[in-house]
Amino acid sequence: MLNETADSWFNCSGTSSSTEITHENVIGVLIAVGANTIIPIALNLQKYAHRAANADLGADGKPRVPIMRRPIWWFGLWSMVGGEAFNLLAYGYSPTSLVAPVGAIGVLVNGLIATIFMKEAFGMRDALGLVCIAGGVVVVVTQVFYFCLFRYVVGRVTICIGRCLTFS
Repeated sequence: MLNETADSWFNCSGTSSSTEITHENVIGVLIAVGANTIIPIALNLQKYAHRAANADLGADGKPRVPIMRRPIWWFGLWSMVGGEAFNLLAYGYSPTSLVAPVGAIGVLVNGLIATIFMKEAFGMRDALGLVCIAGGVVVVVTQVFYFCLFRYVVGRVTICIGRCLTFS
């Protein structure tokens, strides 16, 4: 019963399934990694534009140049739209169970960018959180591969032992 349930979740028998490691799934995960790296960069560009606008205030307390007239803000906006479009493309190649956890990479990248370039505070708790996120993404994405590898090896060893016992 347990093996039947596992087989229905992870098809390791060689027939086509959306959860086995295929060329398309790898492409989808790589697109998702790229997209979820671009999105936090874009958001931090927009934040930088807002900070620059607030640093350049006129006598009336309003920014001298409106935020909508700053090219870096528009570049950040269109980069974010492009990143989200590529994230959507990744869902076309890989199942949600592989693409959605990769979205956590955006939190990791955002933590690094905000600390390095935006000079925000970074504590031990932040570091521990980023390490946990990175570990979780690695575990979720690779667990399908390792489960299929385990099932393949155990299946082959069982067949070999069975043949040896039968023909002995």
